[in-house]
Amino acid sequence: MLLRYWFKIFGWTEESGTMLSVILGTLAIPALFLLIKENCGKKTALLASFFMMLSGFAIGYSQEMRAYILQMFLAPVTAVFFMRFIKKQNVLNLLPYTVMSIILANTHYYGILFIMANFVFYCFYESGNKSFTAKKLLVFLCGNVIAALSFIPYFLYQLIVVKTSFQRTETIGPEHVAMMAIIVILAAVIFINRKKITLKIFRPGQAGFFLYVFSVPVLIFSISFLISIVKPMIDIKYLLPISFPFFLAACSVLISVIRANKKLQYISVLLVWMLALVLYAGKSGITSSGYAFYREARAYIAADAAAHPELKSCMLDNAPQNAAYYGYPQLPQYSPDKDYDVVYVYNDIYGMNEADQMTRLKDNNLTADNMMIVIPDDQVAIFKKYLH
Repeated sequence: MLLRYWFKIFGWTEESGTMLSVILGTLAIPALFLLIKENCGKKTALLASFFMMLSGFAIGYSQEMRAYILQMFLAPVTAVFFMRFIKKQNVLNLLPYTVMSIILANTHYYGILFIMANFVFYCFYESGNKSFTAKKLLVFLCGNVIAALSFIPYFLYQLIVVKTSFQRTETIGPEHVAMMAIIVILAAVIFINRKKITLKIFRPGQAGFFLYVFSVPVLIFSISFLISIVKPMIDIKYLLPISFPFFLAACSVLISVIRANKKLQYISVLLVWMLALVLYAGKSGITSSGYAFYREARAYIAADAAAHPELKSCMLDNAPQNAAYYGYPQLPQYSPDKDYDVVYVYNDIYGMNEADQMTRLKDNNLTADNMMIVIPDDQVAIFKKYLH
């Protein structure tokens, strides 16, 4: 919805759409700053903002015309209102948290994991402070239920009309089990030594905030792990946008604690340098080059078809709307009952591989006879089949 109105104001172009992502990615920096400044001071907030500014992941998501960077912006904003509610639990503070949770859940359905993580943290935090009451729990639960109910229309539409399974292809693997084991061990160590950690390492206000920003990524992964036992949904690309700001916050708080120790303060400089280097190198982890490959392939197909006007050309294309968006001439869609001379086979921008294209040929009763495979580079494969 946001992108649609953005296009209406600034024009329906790739540059316009990606500029919205750039702006949201930029806004994610002050959003994280605000969250940390309110709970842990200005210096720690500046450090986390510096990490976010350098982060290759944030830069990568800011280059995609997708909802991930909006999540990265909304997650710390929602957390600001969550922390305000924890400090002063009333309906006035619950309302903005509920509104932001609704927006986050309807931005991407993995946002619900963040809402669930907040609820779990709230229960443990209140129990630990011995201020847990059924009335306060019920009030907070109502806000969470309202946020969850707001997602129901979209959920039912996808389930019934679109027939989406809400299932990712990535199932639980050895690396996920290992990560879950580390989380359990680490959580046990922190729980056993919670008093020492609170008294000797952190200041009173710092301890609670660190516990929160550390818990969010842990809980999001743990919840997705447990759900994946029944229905696979662990996908780092989707978990990262809502978890990453809190990872940066936790690192910044730890470095600030180390910096305050006279014996360890020089180590903090090394830690900042190392983390900044790792975050910047992470730029290669998130790319938006799929569109570049798509445009390269469509440009080849358009030029090749135009070079042979005497042949009737068609396509097996499962994303025809993309051609019109980028301004490429749309060839007729292949149909076995029509007389064509050449068919070009090209998958959507996320399925550029020969195996998928061969499957598409088979599904349409097309053999590999009289077929040419054109590979402009290592990332793109175009099948050109002569039908006569």
